[in-house]
Amino acid sequence: MLKQLEIQGFKSFSDKTVLNFPEGITAVVGPNGSGKSNVVDAIRWVFGEQSSKNIRINSAEDVIFSGTPQKQASSSSQVSLLFDNRFKTFPLDFEEVEIRRKVYRDGASEYFLNKKQVRLKDLVQLLASAKLGLKGMSIINQGAADVFLRANSVERREMIEEMVGLKELRLKKEEAERKIKDSKLNLAQAETILNEIGPNLRSLKRQVERWRTRQEKEAELLVLEKDFFIKKIAELLKETNLSQDGKDEEKIKELENEINREQSSLKNFNQGATGHSGDRQKIQAKLESLQKQRFEILRTLGNLEGQLELLGSLPETELNFSLNDAKQKLEQVLETLESVLSSEEISSIKEKIAALTKSLKSFLTGSESRSHKESESKKQSLLDKKTELAQALDELEEKIVQEKQALADEEKEKNQSFASLIASLENKRKEMRVLEEKVLVSKVERERFKLRQEDLSLRLEEAGLSWDVFVKDNQARLEQAKSFGEDLGPFEKKILRLKNELSLIGEVDQETLKEYETISARFEFLSSQKSDLESALEDLEELSKSLEEKIVSGFEEALKKIDKEFQKYFGIIFDGGRAALKVEKVVDDQTQAVNFGIEISINLPRKKIKSLEMLSGGERSLTAVALLFAVINYARPPFLF
Repeated sequence: MLKQLEIQGFKSFSDKTVLNFPEGITAVVGPNGSGKSNVVDAIRWVFGEQSSKNIRINSAEDVIFSGTPQKQASSSSQVSLLFDNRFKTFPLDFEEVEIRRKVYRDGASEYFLNKKQVRLKDLVQLLASAKLGLKGMSIINQGAADVFLRANSVERREMIEEMVGLKELRLKKEEAERKIKDSKLNLAQAETILNEIGPNLRSLKRQVERWRTRQEKEAELLVLEKDFFIKKIAELLKETNLSQDGKDEEKIKELENEINREQSSLKNFNQGATGHSGDRQKIQAKLESLQKQRFEILRTLGNLEGQLELLGSLPETELNFSLNDAKQKLEQVLETLESVLSSEEISSIKEKIAALTKSLKSFLTGSESRSHKESESKKQSLLDKKTELAQALDELEEKIVQEKQALADEEKEKNQSFASLIASLENKRKEMRVLEEKVLVSKVERERFKLRQEDLSLRLEEAGLSWDVFVKDNQARLEQAKSFGEDLGPFEKKILRLKNELSLIGEVDQETLKEYETISARFEFLSSQKSDLESALEDLEELSKSLEEKIVSGFEEALKKIDKEFQKYFGIIFDGGRAALKVEKVVDDQTQAVNFGIEISINLPRKKIKSLEMLSGGERSLTAVALLFAVINYARPPFLF
């Protein structure tokens, strides 16, 4: 029940005014213009009245005390109601409930519940739970006793709903319907946006699927190419055998060194052969000269023989001349022999010639003092010497023959050595040519290997790999692949197939992926929101339906009892007659919305009046009182004004 009303700065109440309402009936009395109606207006205003007409003002600022010559105008206006809540008229865990409204001259309005600021919406719902509100009959303005009769059927229904406590459910239903409307609007907007971005998202999704397919194909291609590269590199390493190439090159270098040595030897040999050839020519010339000297010696010896025969008859001077001439010729022969014979051989011949010369000199010396007999003896000695000279000449001839043979043997040996050296050089050159051809082939293979390596390196780079790193990381597999050969044909076919598939898939712009992620996230968010809205809409519709069922059920029950009470009080007041409340269907002409209202039918005793319009003013007021008593008897409000 209402315990207290506090007014300050509201309309004519400049000062703080407190009205206490004890149990029972309280009457507010005073002369005209004292502010009695302002008390009722204050209650309506604190309940959240927004209509200036219902509280008799022209503008919102008029609720604030405007001042008088004696009092200054107020800067704000506030009204508070204090209720006893021991019987839980309000569904709050407080024994007292205070409702307060405050407004400022700038138009700002505040609502408080137990000194805590709340929304008007929350306040209206709280009042509805206590069967209070602005549409019910708990507050009846002056001259508005028949407000229920003057209202249309829908307004009557709303008034009864408020009086019997169904307004709270109605507010919840209206709130649910507003949320349903908002949810449907949001749902429609979400569906519109989803329909707009859906085709684009599907297109982007196809591109992303292409990208994912491409990623899968590229991953598969990477694995295949890795295996292919391992086997291909192993095959190349196995085919080229680079270590053997190094050995062949070393062997070629060794052969080149040997050939250089052989060529140097050959050069030296050629130089020696050239020298020996000159010596040979010189020796040959000397031999020819020696032959000539031999012939000269022979001729000289022949002359000596002839002279010896005439020795006895020749004079001594002639004999000396002949001997001197023979000595000179022997010395010339000796000089010739010195160039071709050894020192020992020349010494031997010199000794013989010296001995012969000495004998001749002795002979000549002795011939001066000896007799003819002695001359004959010396002649015989000369003959002996001649024989010795002939023998020396024979020895000389034999030595010449030996020297010729030695020279021929040496020339033959030189020729054989030269031929052997030429043959060895040719063999080494032939071997080097074979090795050079082998190295050339190896170099060609190496160039082919480099080209294939470069090609593989490019393919590795395309696959995001490095040759050195790849070979290092896969050394074990390379060794294994070198040991076990495998046909690369299937790998190449698969790689070609995957590359063709990738070519057909084409490139996917990275911006497309980002756009897809953005739009997909938005689509998922909107889809989630749409799902939530649909779920919330379903719950709201279910709630609205449930509230409507409760309202209809509660209203039918309340109307049935109120109608019974209305007939009772109507009969008492009018001493007979009949009155009834009936539900009628109301269709809005513009929206075609179906609603329900209350129609009042009355039948006064001793009068043929069947409509409210035919009632007099007093009859209308009494009918309204009968209806008010009927409602109060069914659902007692916290207060009536």
